[in-house]
Amino acid sequence: MRQVLLAATLVFALSACGSDEAAPPDASAGPDTAGAAPPSTGEAPGASGAAGPQAAAAQDAKRTPVFTRTFTHERQSYTVEVSSGLSHSSITITPKGLTLSNKPVTGQREGLFSGAEMADIDADGQPEIYVFLKSTATDDHASAFVVTTDQGRRLVEVPVPDLAADAKNSTGYRGSDEFAIVETVLARRFPLHDAGGEPTGTMRQMQYKLVKGATGPELKLDQVAEF
Repeated sequence: MRQVLLAATLVFALSACGSDEAAPPDASAGPDTAGAAPPSTGEAPGASGAAGPQAAAAQDAKRTPVFTRTFTHERQSYTVEVSSGLSHSSITITPKGLTLSNKPVTGQREGLFSGAEMADIDADGQPEIYVFLKSTATDDHASAFVVTTDQGRRLVEVPVPDLAADAKNSTGYRGSDEFAIVETVLARRFPLHDAGGEPTGTMRQMQYKLVKGATGPELKLDQVAEF
């Protein structure tokens, strides 16, 4: 078991290093006005500060292209485009060569682009596209956007399990996680912390298999290991 974990860890590290990296988007916010005196409007304290979050949200909505790549598989191709703001990203995946529809699939995710991969972890002859992101929040948590094809006919999104909904395996989680393809699974691993928030020195790795669910393809937890 120790040899398997060591091998999986090595593959995980190599896979993560091989992900396509992109430069972070321009996060400049203009002149610093933090020291300016507030106008005398007679408003209640804090009322004039409501524009702060709104301004930040407006700036985050102005997203800049940070990554474009076309993956190919036999006669099919998948163009991945990612645009990022300050803390969120927009993802568009446009297929070609599918038999029913080549309509793009789009999504919004918290975080900035950290890598993209094509794989076929269920070995059905049809690839999946994985886009990985990292949050700009202090816990540095990861997210993923995954698509596959409906038997080569059209592109469909694959839901990524919500770690917060897994009470057992989210125990000890404080962020600093990462996703990677490890052979035939999508792996997510992160350092564990005790009840006081201190690192324990142990890593937890959750491995998901791509399976056919009742409403379409889904990622199902297959194995959890700690080391």
